[in-house]
Amino acid sequence: MKELKKIDVISAAKIGGIFGLVGGLIFGLIALVISIILGNYSGIILNILFAIIFYGLLGFVTGAVYALLYNLFASWIGGIKIKLK
Repeated sequence: MKELKKIDVISAAKIGGIFGLVGGLIFGLIALVISIILGNYSGIILNILFAIIFYGLLGFVTGAVYALLYNLFASWIGGIKIKLK
């Protein structure tokens, strides 16, 4: 068993940002479909771009915060134990 003692904050933030971008894209596409169904076409593209950027930034920040918190807690109580081949 190996113990994950520390997570690189920037790499975790990048992954969180990518997850956020994908989530924002999915949310934006759902909003697009709903807007088309309801016949509300005003600002659709701008709203989709806002959702993608907002969720991407939110994912980046939360990824960094989670990594910082993990590093702090892992230094107190130990990290996650994993088995590597």
